[in-house]
Order: sequence, then C-alpha cells, then structure tokens
Amino acid sequence: SDVGVDMSVIATGVADDGEMELPDDTSVLGWYKFGARPGDDQGSAVLAGHVDSFEYGVGPLASLPTVQPGAEISIADADGTLLRYQVVSVQRYDKVALPVDEIFRPDGPHQLAVVTCGCRYIGGAVGYEDNIVVLAEPVAE
Repeated sequence: SDVGVDMSVIATGVADDGEMELPDDTSVLGWYKFGARPGDDQGSAVLAGHVDSFEYGVGPLASLPTVQPGAEISIADADGTLLRYQVVSVQRYDKVALPVDEIFRPDGPHQLAVVTCGCRYIGGAVGYEDNIVVLAEPVAE
C-alpha cells in the first residue's frame, strides 16, 4: 500500500563535508540538483531528507522503512505534471557501505532514489548508523 507522505521538494547541492546537502526542515525533501531530475530519460534522480531533528521533530520520512515494493510515489514537477514511480526495492545500508555509485548514477535506466536515515541513533557526528534507500522506476503511462 502507499504511504501517505506529502512533502515539498527543494533543489540542494553538496554540503561542506562532501555529503549531499539536506534541508533542515524534516517535512522538506532535497533533490540533488547535480544529478538527474525526476522524469528524465536516464540516470538516478535522488531525493533525500532528515528523518527527524531537534528543531522540527520527527518528519514524514520516518515511515520510509515501512514502504513495500509495488507502492507508488508521485512527484509533481514545476508545471504540476504528475510523475509516477513504482517502488522496486527498499534497502537498509550501513552508512559506510552505502552504494553511492548506484544511488547517484548519472546514466543507465532512469530511477528515483529516496534516501533517509534509519534504525539506531548513535548521536555525535554519525547520527544514525544506517540509511534507508527506496528505489523506484517510472510507471509507463
């Protein structure tokens, strides 16, 4: 079933530490502007956000680990056109083992990657010890 998550999306780049920049607000997703954009013909369009924060509390992405393959993700582009994707996998990765080349790949079949933190919070510079990665493919119209 679909997870009832409704979030706005803003373009983000690279943070000072070399990681993808994320919006502070847990109800906003960052779209990696140096990669593919949703609706492109190829490459991976990456959306990512914080699962929670001291300032904004727990965000909608907290439900990401419960997403099942087959669920649908819809994204409205700047013109209001709805882009539909179907989830093909939901994976949990240790942060150091995150398959960055697959998630951020510039070519190959188009996909949508939605990334957040998950599992056990260890605090400090690490924060959460792993990432939840949802990969989705375009739904043929």
